[in-house]
Amino acid sequence: MLFMYARQVIGGAHCDYKRWRPVGSSMNWLFAIIPITDFDLEYGPFLVSPGSHKLASVIDPHSQVWDLNPPNANHLAAFIDPELKAGDLLLANQHTWHKAPAGTASRDRCGVFNKYCAANAPPAAGYYPYHPVVLDALSDAGKRLIPICLDQPITTTRLLVDRPSSQESRFLLLHNGEGNRWQLPGGQGWEETELVGWDVGSRVGSLQSLIETQLGVSTPWVSYIEDDEQENGICRIYGYTDHDRTFEGLKNNNGSRYDWFTREQLHQMLGENDPICRSIRIWQKEDIVRGKGKACHQSKRQFD
Repeated sequence: MLFMYARQVIGGAHCDYKRWRPVGSSMNWLFAIIPITDFDLEYGPFLVSPGSHKLASVIDPHSQVWDLNPPNANHLAAFIDPELKAGDLLLANQHTWHKAPAGTASRDRCGVFNKYCAANAPPAAGYYPYHPVVLDALSDAGKRLIPICLDQPITTTRLLVDRPSSQESRFLLLHNGEGNRWQLPGGQGWEETELVGWDVGSRVGSLQSLIETQLGVSTPWVSYIEDDEQENGICRIYGYTDHDRTFEGLKNNNGSRYDWFTREQLHQMLGENDPICRSIRIWQKEDIVRGKGKACHQSKRQFD
């Protein structure tokens, strides 16, 4: 579950599926709205377009990482006012289009806006990093709604590059000469300066920058896998399926060796309990529905 408590500023017609946001980049989530004030002409109605969630469709539902056809806003049904009152509950699909009526742009409406992602559909940008004190504040029943809790900061960000073939996938590792070990590309991560409060945790932009610096490769997207607790903090790990051979002819910008390994080779070399091997197992799970995460600076290109 992902949630935010917000005072929403009235804006134009849109849906809240956002590839760059921990709150919004899951491929299957529910939008729940509880007004604190009446959403009337004084505060600004919340208009919705019935059936508009059907404008977004998965290109290939059998692929490992899903992508969407761009919605055609010209096909939106007429917006209606559900006449929400304080304490009401509105449930909407993630792709439901909504807006405020013309002439209410200067007014705010207040409410609780909760977003619940499915357990098998992690946000492509990565989960919002809740602190354990948040979990402790909830009832036993409510604790199941918090996906992860981190009592350490996210310090590093790394990428699992999966190169499929007709036989089996191979995974890219760099050799760290100083530490004399193989590791995933990436390194010290950072938050994007353009992020707002509920975007904390998305390290897509920093990871793309690290990969381009290390290997001279521009990754068009990545998808969250897991968070690995390490001595110096949390390492947020993303995945990328290299169908188009984007990582062909890599540049060795930092002087490190690199090589491609099968899953079995990594098991033998690192051991089954190594974080890299665990990330591969999670990445290859067939019951996980993944989307394509983007960086915040790519936000104006929601669909390529």
